[in-house]
Amino acid sequence: MSSSNSAGSAAARRLLCLCLFVSIFSEVLLSPFYPQFFEKVFSINGTAFTGFFIFACRLAVMISTPIWGKLSQKIGTSRLFLIALGCSPFFSGALAFANTPALFLFITVLMLTVKSSLLLIYPLLAETNGAASTSRHYQLLFHGAIISASICGAVVMMHQSPERVFLLLALIDALLFLLLWVSRAKLPVSPVRIEKKRKFQRAGLGIPVVMFFLFGAAVFAFHLGNNVIRPYFTLYAENTFFTETFMSSILFMLPNAAALLVMPWMHKWVTKNNALSFSVLAVFILSVTLFIQWGVSALWLFAAARVLYGVFLASGQAAIDASFFHRQNAGNTSYAYSLLLLFQNAALLTAPLAAAYTASAAGHAVPFLAGALILMGAFAALYHLSGENQKIESPYYSNAGKRKEDIT
Repeated sequence: MSSSNSAGSAAARRLLCLCLFVSIFSEVLLSPFYPQFFEKVFSINGTAFTGFFIFACRLAVMISTPIWGKLSQKIGTSRLFLIALGCSPFFSGALAFANTPALFLFITVLMLTVKSSLLLIYPLLAETNGAASTSRHYQLLFHGAIISASICGAVVMMHQSPERVFLLLALIDALLFLLLWVSRAKLPVSPVRIEKKRKFQRAGLGIPVVMFFLFGAAVFAFHLGNNVIRPYFTLYAENTFFTETFMSSILFMLPNAAALLVMPWMHKWVTKNNALSFSVLAVFILSVTLFIQWGVSALWLFAAARVLYGVFLASGQAAIDASFFHRQNAGNTSYAYSLLLLFQNAALLTAPLAAAYTASAAGHAVPFLAGALILMGAFAALYHLSGENQKIESPYYSNAGKRKEDIT
């Protein structure tokens, strides 16, 4: 019986991973091609509308995620996931028939507001299945979803009516809802007693406030620097290297392919003891590779820099996440991570605006330079964070950084 329960729990965890994969896949599917999509479907200036569209979507996720994080402590994450997947098919289906860009944006914002609760799958699995292992597996899932979505997105854009793909996504979400409903009794829950969970609800954070905000600054700069290059990447590739749509999508997802190739070695790079120090190195190399992508004119060198960039993009993000999860108390990880997502979503909110401003002011290559400089800010925050971490772990310090002699 115990082996049966263990197998059922493992199957439920895999189902949650599948839900997260599909969620990322759906979000990324058309994102590299939004300018072309809006122009083709709604006959508008897609480049001008894309920045506002992404801004509105990220704002919705930024506002809703901490609310779902707080609700998860009261009603449980499994109910939130069922709500998200229960509503999503209706929203996705409606997108296929939206006949104006305003209606398309409105429905998308509603859908993302609800589906943002699925972001809590990641911290829940980290808390119940090991932080370092989950962070590495999440990178495999995340970059695998981006690769498959980038290729499928290019195929979808070749279709005369690319908006019809939302009917297929609606069907997939409906099937996931049914599977999750059947498996709801086996879904993982936070491994703490109710009394202890209430205690963490009051505490909120599991680490010193200074350290939390350093993590927040690092996460903000990390995601801003890496995402400022995304909105107009395919346009840049097509205009600079004279590539076709499919080749542009290949260049777009090269870093994700590189990330998958190094997965067998990532468990040696990202461990509980060296995750934070490795993140410092990774972010520095990411900045250098963006400098290279900004300055080169040869396609082969640009592609090589994209590959090197991908190797440290995946491992760097896994290292940052693992460092944060390792410093959390059992029972508050989902809520604390939902607060950290405020910084990530603020970066994703700012990225399209920064991309639009830099691209319109100085050309589509300048976002690469801006991203490189911003990542140096993430490097500075993580470097300082590693110093704070050593101070707190020193035998002369305890209780979140207070000197022992001051306490006694």
